[in-house]
Amino acid sequence: MRRGRRFAVGNVSEADVKTRDSGLGTRNPGKKIRETITFRNSAASIAFLGAALLLLFAPPAAAVAVIGIISILLLPLRKFDADPRAPEKLLVFAGAFYVAVWLLAAWVHWQAPADAAGYVALVLIYPAWRASRGIGEGGLWFTFGLASVAAAAAAVMILLFSGPIDMITAPSWSLVALACGAISLAAADERRISRRAALIVTGALGVAAALVTGTWAVWLALPVMIVIWFFYLPRRMAWQLRWGALLIVAIGVELVLVVHGTGVLVHFRRLVLQTDVWIGSGGRDGLFGAVLNDWTGALAAFAQHPLIGAGSRAGADLNQYIMTLHDRGLLGAVALALLLILPGRFFLRLGTHGDAARARIGRAGILLVTTYGIAGLIAPVLSDSRTLVFYAFATAVLYAAARQAETRARTQPVKRRQSLSATVIAKNEADRIARCLDSVAGWADEIIVLDSGSNDDTVAIARRYTDCVEITDWPGYGVQKQRALERATCDWVLSLDADEALTPELRHDIDAALDESPACSAYRLPWAVIVYGKRLDFGRSSRAPLRLFKRAGAHFTADVVHETVVPAPGAIGTLEGRLLHYTHRDFGHALDKSARYAWLGAQRRHAKGRRGGGLGVAALRSLWVFLQIYILRGGFLDGAAGFLVAVTYMQGAFNKYAGLWTLRRADRDSGHRTRDPGQE
Repeated sequence: MRRGRRFAVGNVSEADVKTRDSGLGTRNPGKKIRETITFRNSAASIAFLGAALLLLFAPPAAAVAVIGIISILLLPLRKFDADPRAPEKLLVFAGAFYVAVWLLAAWVHWQAPADAAGYVALVLIYPAWRASRGIGEGGLWFTFGLASVAAAAAAVMILLFSGPIDMITAPSWSLVALACGAISLAAADERRISRRAALIVTGALGVAAALVTGTWAVWLALPVMIVIWFFYLPRRMAWQLRWGALLIVAIGVELVLVVHGTGVLVHFRRLVLQTDVWIGSGGRDGLFGAVLNDWTGALAAFAQHPLIGAGSRAGADLNQYIMTLHDRGLLGAVALALLLILPGRFFLRLGTHGDAARARIGRAGILLVTTYGIAGLIAPVLSDSRTLVFYAFATAVLYAAARQAETRARTQPVKRRQSLSATVIAKNEADRIARCLDSVAGWADEIIVLDSGSNDDTVAIARRYTDCVEITDWPGYGVQKQRALERATCDWVLSLDADEALTPELRHDIDAALDESPACSAYRLPWAVIVYGKRLDFGRSSRAPLRLFKRAGAHFTADVVHETVVPAPGAIGTLEGRLLHYTHRDFGHALDKSARYAWLGAQRRHAKGRRGGGLGVAALRSLWVFLQIYILRGGFLDGAAGFLVAVTYMQGAFNKYAGLWTLRRADRDSGHRTRDPGQE
């Protein structure tokens, strides 16, 4: 048991597993690999713990320098599975876009960029993510838990020797301490009682350290954070544990309020007093009146310069959102929204994951984004160097820990309890069908191949993998796949095209989903489209077609092209593993396939009586397809291949509606010729 746990913690490739099992290379290769993994995890944990402590007690520029050096030194140790996928690419894009807008605004307004450390940290998101890939869940909680303890110890020392902490500590310090505490509390449903208790205590200490500063942004964010944590996040915790954890946090807050010398109660009373003055005087006297005047003036300046803002405004008491509109306009607002929404969406999905480890990491991310989002209503938390550096650092580490938890989960063996048929339709696929069948051979219970009259070696290759190979005519995609479905005999069916192949991760996920009682009647399998030697993660390639379904009660539509499967009644889920789709052999094949699909699509719409508009409408539709794929769906993040694919789809869309226009014109001309003899 001990050996398996150590092995699962590391980020190990399939080649490492084979080397370990074969016993080649060293006398005890398993021990060597475990030692290497332990070293990587320890190095990442210690290094990033040091970075977290620097973010509390050192200038932000020093923390950025340390994070950069750590990333450079640890990158050579991260050779396993370090290829970024769509979530990581979106995170890097959000950081890069935020920096680009900041630089653009500084150039437009002829202002020297200020608080550069935080923006440099956003540039370091990708190397920090790669370098922290081996940190593991245990190292994650250790890092932020110990940082919370350090923040609490610092607060106590300052109270004992320097007086009230709120008089000498910057508001950004308190937000970092609160975020460390929130991340620790997110893992309060740990199975081990000792680790669970430690996380609750360290989380409470981090919250208490944040509160003694008396920062209004922290007082505003804390209630929202507790409500989300208590009522939504720890679903696996018994109600006794949830209330117990809440009681510990409440006691910490109460102590902070009543302990003499903290200055928190005085600051809290000041807040209430200012609120009373604001209400009683119509909102124009006192602190809140001044804040309101600043906000109004900033919004008026934004209205005059809506696109890129009016430039940085010194001495204003603005929140993050109004400051962003004033300083960088609508472009800055979009950049800020991406920096909060993209990680928030990722963590929100992860927080409801069935795997407890990934759910804990997702909850930590939700609390981090929520804390920053609410605190931003009071203070410019993402324009301050310390808080921006911490946000970049924490999101990179949480993303890396989530990927590590996914890798670890797939090292756990699972056994499929449902029988599975793999069906493949093909024609002239001799160069690709072997890869498809090899990905399911020896794994699926039966393989069924329907060939539509190939004149190459497709049939001979298929018969190396299965005896269930049949040659038929070609009635269209929908009918052909329905024929293959009717020949299947197992409980579940996996419908594949010859240009597709399963990854080992997807096979693991399918085995885990098809247990004694599957939760869904069908599952979507996310595509990983491979074209021109590159894997595409965005645009039309980010789709997840429905390919795995219960055989009883399912059928395919009879569409000639773009057929769909109608599954049996029940829920439809989406698995995480990727279905490789080698959609084009080369650019010539891409053009031929696009033209063929466009003509078939035009014929289908014509048969259904669709009009489609004229050639002008066809041009507008094609332009919309390009904008949708390349811009709205992020195809530009796939580089040059993403642009070429978007242009190909744009051309296909024009050809489809232009083809429909020619068919309608032919009908009209035919009608005129039919009427002419009668008129004579």
